[in-house]
Amino acid sequence: MSTPPSTDPTPTPAPASSNCNQCTVQFNADIHEVSKALPYTSKADVEAFFTSPEHRPLWINGGGKSKCERIEMTPKILNEWITKCESLEGCIIPTEADNDVYVVQTSGMKIPGLTVEVLVTVGMKLVTDPSSGGSTYQVTMIEDKRQATGLGFLIYLYNKMTGSGKKSGSSNIDDDDGSGSGSSGGSGGDHGSSNTTALTTIRYKFNDDTTVTFEMETKFHLKVHFPKFLLRIMPTNQEKAEGQGSRAITNAIQKDTIQCLKAMEEVYEKTFPTNTTSSS
Repeated sequence: MSTPPSTDPTPTPAPASSNCNQCTVQFNADIHEVSKALPYTSKADVEAFFTSPEHRPLWINGGGKSKCERIEMTPKILNEWITKCESLEGCIIPTEADNDVYVVQTSGMKIPGLTVEVLVTVGMKLVTDPSSGGSTYQVTMIEDKRQATGLGFLIYLYNKMTGSGKKSGSSNIDDDDGSGSGSSGGSGGDHGSSNTTALTTIRYKFNDDTTVTFEMETKFHLKVHFPKFLLRIMPTNQEKAEGQGSRAITNAIQKDTIQCLKAMEEVYEKTFPTNTTSSS
């Protein structure tokens, strides 16, 4: 059974911009979902199933619903992955031995009049959970590229705010706050820029001597900087826009998370049919 998001996705107030001509809005999502309880007979079997390279893509591709491609690790990607982790609390820094990097076409997010498709590059690191001694995956967003479709005016406004859709001078790294976090566009001029961080933690938990559950927890943060004059032509006020955007992002991530867990439940039950048969 899935649990609802662990916190309300109401955005935290953005600090005042140092540039009086700039405005900052923030969108946050905090999701925690748990699979149904699954029977087991051997803890070693659960560990082997969880860490199997064959199953790893299912944790990040919406349970097979999203396009997912493993790509070659490069020094540039590793450096960006390290920079991302350094800005995230609890994220363990990757090394050259970590080479599980994927490009994923997510389900994106929808708000009235606008759909944003998202292509993300993520790094997947296997670590040891200090509380249980079992394995845990940390999935870090390294880079994201977004494309908006929908009403022409809203696409124009979205591109202006985030810096998306620029033909030149754009950058996938935005160092305005020194974090080196990925963005979908450059800053400057009458365009905005954006800054995204996301960390997903995946683990398993033995509930008792007979059942195990899988858990996925995602913390997502998107910060958008844009010229203040765009506030005057927005179809809604800043507070409402932040709330709608946070809910849309939460819904999109939650949908993908639930699909991942359901897919893993099915694979687990096919892998250990004796366990599931004996428990029914």
